[in-house]
Amino acid sequence: MFSAPNPMYSNKDYLNCIDYAKIHYGGKHVRDAPYLIMEHPFCNSDVYLIYFHAKDEDINYAQQFIYEIQQYCKFNAIISEYPGYGIYQNVNAHDQIVEQDAIQLFDHIQDKYKLKNNQIIVFGRSIGTGPAFYINSLRQSRAVIVLSPFTSIKDVAKQKTFEWIANLIPQKFDNLQRAQFAKSPMLLIHGAQDDIIDKSHTETLFDQLPNKVKIKSQIKIRPDMTHNDFIFEHDIITPIQQFFPDLSIPQRFRY
Repeated sequence: MFSAPNPMYSNKDYLNCIDYAKIHYGGKHVRDAPYLIMEHPFCNSDVYLIYFHAKDEDINYAQQFIYEIQQYCKFNAIISEYPGYGIYQNVNAHDQIVEQDAIQLFDHIQDKYKLKNNQIIVFGRSIGTGPAFYINSLRQSRAVIVLSPFTSIKDVAKQKTFEWIANLIPQKFDNLQRAQFAKSPMLLIHGAQDDIIDKSHTETLFDQLPNKVKIKSQIKIRPDMTHNDFIFEHDIITPIQQFFPDLSIPQRFRY
């Protein structure tokens, strides 16, 4: 499920911008999970976005994506790394480890920066929607953004292979089940032309949200967008700015 690309960065590339969340299990400190801190390049903000990137990228690639969004939106960013990716080595990557890291990173960031719930936004892309839905089932935040989400890994496999083969796959990142317990409003973005994760996953997830969450949530199916090809400002920025109008940066103030 996690096939990490060759590391695209080292500690030296992000001096003073990499920090670590201490991860505990069974009451013991078991590992340190790295994350990248991206203060907003030209705006003061007390809002922090925690980002969980896609499968075939690491912090180095993800920071370029987030930096572009910061040109249009006022928030600082925290980019989580997955085990086996980048500088996060010697830890086996699987869904439970990623979820442990995700929830404890959320708590770590909230404590470190003394943030209220409404000062935190969670954002997951593709495989990163797994930890995003997991957090939203357990913690309150301002909102959760999911880009190209799936109902579960098994459901994606069913659309790509024979059902009997897919049924052999353990149930991992069960976003459909967790959507029922979503605590915070959600912005769900998906490409209508996505041939990796069909847009029906997002439609099903939206329908599964509790009514009190659904009425504050939005679903955006972008007609010409695929899984990886999109018009950035039209398909990504516009939905985010519409969902968070107070965080939008007017064009005349952008660098």
